[in-house]
Amino acid sequence: LPNFVLAALILILPKPSYLLDEMKRLYCSRPLEVFVVAFFFLEVSDRSLRFLLSTPSWIALVPPFSSPTTIASLKNISLRYYIYNNSNITQDKPSRVAPLLARRYGRDVEYEEAILHALQTHPLRTDEPDKADLFIVPSPIGKILTTHGLSYEEAFISLTSHPLFNNGNKHVLISAVHVTFSYSKKHVVRPLSRWYGRLANVTVATGQDHIASQRAYARGELTGNDYESEFKAMRPVVHHMFSIGLGEGSTDFPIHEATMEKFLKSKYFIFYRTRTSGSLFNSTRFRHAPVNTSLSGLPLSNIGFDISREEWLESFPSSKFCLVIRGDSPHTHALIRSVRAGCIPVVISDVYPIYAPIFKSTLNMHDYCIFLDEEKFIRDPQAELNKLQLLSTAEIKTKVDALAFAQRVILPDHPESLFVPAFLKEATKAMEDPVPIG
Repeated sequence: LPNFVLAALILILPKPSYLLDEMKRLYCSRPLEVFVVAFFFLEVSDRSLRFLLSTPSWIALVPPFSSPTTIASLKNISLRYYIYNNSNITQDKPSRVAPLLARRYGRDVEYEEAILHALQTHPLRTDEPDKADLFIVPSPIGKILTTHGLSYEEAFISLTSHPLFNNGNKHVLISAVHVTFSYSKKHVVRPLSRWYGRLANVTVATGQDHIASQRAYARGELTGNDYESEFKAMRPVVHHMFSIGLGEGSTDFPIHEATMEKFLKSKYFIFYRTRTSGSLFNSTRFRHAPVNTSLSGLPLSNIGFDISREEWLESFPSSKFCLVIRGDSPHTHALIRSVRAGCIPVVISDVYPIYAPIFKSTLNMHDYCIFLDEEKFIRDPQAELNKLQLLSTAEIKTKVDALAFAQRVILPDHPESLFVPAFLKEATKAMEDPVPIG
């Protein structure tokens, strides 16, 4: 058939749904250009018909996200780990909640519990210490901080005197509360911080990566921003650390699988809710900018100050994009919430990938997030958010695929979770790259 006939057939032959949506969008607005592009590719190569029918977008070609190799490598991880079952180390005894601290750090406590549960129930766990490559310390750091009746001292005396401790080598401790294992916040958690020296060789999984941040600051990469004073004051308190992000448990927030179908059916274009109170480090202007700006021209969105929990639980996962904006620190719970909601995170926090890169040896935040420049956003929130409407279907599908993979890696309660092998991989990587203390 002549190429002009084949070009016409391209426009009418059955195609994948995401490609069909893209072609409809383009053809309705620029039919002649679409026909000319198809004709041109057919003239250039006899293989062009196959290329055009199989490529998600042929106006803005985007490398598709691919995770099979990474999934296979995580599934093939054979590291075994032992979890201490000493009741003093686990602090498994009655306690009373400290209301103010529990209100502030309760989500982090739930996250620690979810992680420990995933580790306790995974087949890579062994009950034989001599077969273990790693040793998990199940001391509930956040729970001890937010309750009365539990003790860091009792837990760590038992741990450090245990015959398996071996000065903390190959040991991993989960500490999701961001004020823990932080040099500048030692005064906030004195009962814990007095143990930092004895735990120096233990690898700490925490919300942020102080070691990577300190190294980046030394290279001059974290100067001239609102958090510079914090970065300048950073000192590692342990030799090994890696970031698991600011998470929370799944008590009333189920996982919503990231798919193109969910994206297309979502009611809201953008979801963002924030508190009216201010934030430290000049962050209030960023957090309030979407609320205080008249955002015209956006599709139906859900943007404003706090709403009821019920409305929040309904609206958050019913959104295509969710804003993740810096606050008292460069990282925020909103990121992992967006991942749980299957909502593409739109991050306004320039240093986030350095400060708190979740499982950085497995995930690249730029794969599953969209980053908007802080200064451009604060100058013109409307213009920056409008960029989301310019994304092609292919670009969106790439993000959604990456987000679906990130869900499996980041969320310990995902039905096909890869959290535990990713956790073990990150811990061993951190152990291979110690940093001097002080």
